[in-house]
Amino acid sequence: MKSPFSTSLSLALSIFLLAGLTAQAGIDKKTASKQVGKPALVRTNAQAYAIPAEPDVFLVWDTVQTSCLALTCSPHGNMGRQGFGKVNMDYYPEDCDTTAQVYMYDGSPVIGRIIGDDTVFNSAIYDATWFDEVGFLPQGGTKQTAYCIALNAEVYHTGTFTTTDSSIALNRVYIAPQNNCPFIIEYTRVYSFDGAAHDDIMIGEVVDWDVPWDFLEDDEYHYCVNYGGLDVPRNLVYQQGYEATWDDDEQDADCQQNDYRFAGIAFAQSFLNGTVFSPVPYSGFVGEFDSLTGLDDLDAGGLFANMIQAGFMATDSVEDLISVVCYHPNLDIGADDYFEVVNILATVHEGSLADLQAAIDAGKAWYQSHGGMDIFTDVDGNGRIDLCTGTCCEIAGDLNGDGAADPLDTYMVNWLWKGGPGPVCCASADLNCDCHIDPNDVGFYVGWLWKGWLNPCNACQEECWEDIGGPPCP
Repeated sequence: MKSPFSTSLSLALSIFLLAGLTAQAGIDKKTASKQVGKPALVRTNAQAYAIPAEPDVFLVWDTVQTSCLALTCSPHGNMGRQGFGKVNMDYYPEDCDTTAQVYMYDGSPVIGRIIGDDTVFNSAIYDATWFDEVGFLPQGGTKQTAYCIALNAEVYHTGTFTTTDSSIALNRVYIAPQNNCPFIIEYTRVYSFDGAAHDDIMIGEVVDWDVPWDFLEDDEYHYCVNYGGLDVPRNLVYQQGYEATWDDDEQDADCQQNDYRFAGIAFAQSFLNGTVFSPVPYSGFVGEFDSLTGLDDLDAGGLFANMIQAGFMATDSVEDLISVVCYHPNLDIGADDYFEVVNILATVHEGSLADLQAAIDAGKAWYQSHGGMDIFTDVDGNGRIDLCTGTCCEIAGDLNGDGAADPLDTYMVNWLWKGGPGPVCCASADLNCDCHIDPNDVGFYVGWLWKGWLNPCNACQEECWEDIGGPPCP
């Protein structure tokens, strides 16, 4: 249960913060939103996320990051946020080309259905939200990015999001291992949300990679230009940056060849009701952007026509491309059924296809060595990976243990000076990792939440707190 405020100071601070979030957040065309992943691999934790009665929410993108790259993702299933930059599986600021800030432009799971005479796909790609018939509706349960000691990885849970008619539900988890650089593990669960059976559900994934490229010499708009490719034995669908010849004679035109850049999604395996369903996807392809999109969203007819064709295929066109994987073309989901899929997302900064293949292999090996699908077990039903719930503290600043560092945690002031309730876990209040709690931590907390300072040190990982739970705290 969330702790109440015990002084007017805490209430005033909370009101100030909430007002600041509303005023400072960038406003999307259809939803108020905030990006909590900072550039240059500096990430701040997400603020509390709640779904009010009406679907008019403050949408928060969080970020998971490995040792070399980051990915922004949201509670309604989006990843990439239409090329937000520097948190798009790119290599900024280490990349010699400082404009190469995006590899993944946008991405989302897709749910396809025949409704009446129409083919309908729900997704969170290209600004689709719950205000659109083709979007996803967040239903709550988001768990902001936290470090998982058992996996040595950052983990983000989207919570539950559904088709706009609230019939089909999805959960998604991203895992970013800290001792491996170029890959992220992506888990998706699909099931009935309304308690009814649903037939002929097409389930898949669309990723709009924009691997850094040279523009075509005659292209005044400088649209993305990529090559597409396949590695069928690895279930890998990938794209490669385009390297132009028109700039070969220009001194310092390129600090590296863009055709040394790669990005791909590789299917690992799928499960149905806890049992292995398939080691391969139904289909996978790289297609032309113009043939798979409409004016401002996916073209349902074109997408269905390609996803329904079993096997792998890639266009030989060199232009703006999209990668698509179909996990199942027509799944019948019973009221108690659930379908699970794991993918590996990987990019290469400066290398070859062999480097991308090695990254995919490393991702699959990591997944299997840590338990395979068992990684995502949630026996206690708290919405978290069970492997990551064995520690007292997971999120720096989360004093009340509700899974978020937010205004409700400002009762640290009351605890230290007024004898109010202490934190659920002492380590969550040690924001400078000096192994004890004092006014310096309060100052850091205020600066972090209200003044935009860098994210706090995560004392949840410090050995000095291993045997200490809640108060009294040193």
